[in-house]
Amino acid sequence: MFFATAAVAWTAQASAQIVVLAEAPASVEGSYNYTTTGGWGADLAGVTITAQAVLFHSDAATDTLACGVANNASELSGKIAFLYRGTCEFGAKSLNAQNAGAIAVVIVNNAPGDPIDMGGGAVGAQVTIPVVMISDIDGALLRPYVDSGELELFIGNKTGLFAFDAGFQKPDVAMAKSFATPVQFAETNTDFFVPVAAWVRNYGSENQTGAALNAVITLDGDELYNESSAAEAIPSGDSILVSLPDFAPANYSEGLYTLTYTISTGSEDEFPNDNSRVVTFWINSEGLYSKTRIDSETNAPVAGGGLRPSDSPEYMWCTMLRSENASSMKIDAVSFSTITNEGLGLDGQAVFVEVYEWNDPFDETTTELTFTDLTQIGEVFYDYPADSTEAAALQSQFVTAEFDTPVLLDDNIKYLVCTTIFVDNMFLRVDGGIDYGLTYNAYPLEVFFPVNSGGEWFPGGFGTDNAPAIITHLSLATGIAEEMESSAAKAYPNPTTDYVTIPLGHSVEGNVMLNVFDMAGREVMSQNISNTAGGQLRVDASGLTNGTHVFRLMFEDQTTTSFRVVVKK
Repeated sequence: MFFATAAVAWTAQASAQIVVLAEAPASVEGSYNYTTTGGWGADLAGVTITAQAVLFHSDAATDTLACGVANNASELSGKIAFLYRGTCEFGAKSLNAQNAGAIAVVIVNNAPGDPIDMGGGAVGAQVTIPVVMISDIDGALLRPYVDSGELELFIGNKTGLFAFDAGFQKPDVAMAKSFATPVQFAETNTDFFVPVAAWVRNYGSENQTGAALNAVITLDGDELYNESSAAEAIPSGDSILVSLPDFAPANYSEGLYTLTYTISTGSEDEFPNDNSRVVTFWINSEGLYSKTRIDSETNAPVAGGGLRPSDSPEYMWCTMLRSENASSMKIDAVSFSTITNEGLGLDGQAVFVEVYEWNDPFDETTTELTFTDLTQIGEVFYDYPADSTEAAALQSQFVTAEFDTPVLLDDNIKYLVCTTIFVDNMFLRVDGGIDYGLTYNAYPLEVFFPVNSGGEWFPGGFGTDNAPAIITHLSLATGIAEEMESSAAKAYPNPTTDYVTIPLGHSVEGNVMLNVFDMAGREVMSQNISNTAGGQLRVDASGLTNGTHVFRLMFEDQTTTSFRVVVKK
């Protein structure tokens, strides 16, 4: 598996089962969805905390944002601080709770939807207690019991908490290699398939017998796949990897596919909340390609908090794209979403968007990826408005950078679609609700979202659980790309360092017009050739830059042919 963490690595919790669990009162018992921090606060894998939840008050009794010193420190001491998102950084809130004696922090989201990933900000590194966020809906449900002093929470690793307890987590289930895939990139089951597998873990204190995995895939309510494994025994604290047949139909219909994994056990599971997991993928006709999730009804991307390296103001974050049928499409635009810390607005900031052809070789035997053979084939700057009010409205919103000339693609070539941020305190947002952990192993030749920080490449980005908020917009290729499909010309040598010979097959009457384009569609050379002796043309390509070029010939009868020539010096 090709994986390396970038400068800001998120704590891996692949084998521990981390939960936020309400133990009392009975009316709200159960586990709650949560997000945690990246690289700051306590590692939840080593935490088992059970305590009363107490509302944090700072200044006035109605202030629960924890942006100042607690005025109820005596009540918070030894308890779990319950507070709200807003106004100040997550790290500052958590440090204020820690200084008041709290042993853990629960932050309630102040916006609808799932809880988001949390950056530590200026003081996050000083926080040593566990910090989690729950949704606004769950916060509203639990708040009355916080106010009455009845809410008891368990936060941390529940391994061994129950006798019979099988389950799995987000990184434990395989899924498609990208969430959104154009239907043109899913025309064969070699170009696009979905590995179906999961780690089934025994978190209980007793050995588990009869553990089995079932997987069902549906599209618009119609069942397309239903497979189950044989029952197996799993010792306490152990796990097994269960692999089922790949989902690889001959062709794919458009739509949102739902893959549901379910664990069944021989003994009644005392914590069934983690026995089922659902992942989705979208085959679309809108030409959208992304690792991050997209709402298939609104085309709105899903993203939470932001990430960036801790030691470099400038960094590049990319997603990889490759398809057997890439030449049928071209890249028109790239969407992304950024966010800044308080005190720095987006006004006047710029993000550089690029597309690279990545020609470094690697296969299943490669142990270290290299990024030395990169050819830029498309670029555009996106400039945020200079007006602070207009720029503020774009905080956390997706914006789109359109290329002046569409970027043409070729089959089975690796491409990196990248965004570069130039200043501190500006973050590219991420989708922390999706995790490619097991999927990464199923696609050993796919690099999902590499980061370049300080001139060094990190193939695994910030981890498989942080898909960058980058969406590639593609459309059907036209013009030159269509002509290339019907080209019969065979230029040689190809690749070339200087001259290229173009066999025409027969003598040609009159002049031949040669136009050469780079892969961004820009014309880089033009010649009117009259000498076609011997039914071939000899062209000096020494003035062309490294990379792939499109050669287009127009004859006297106005017929044309096109083909690609690679220049390597």
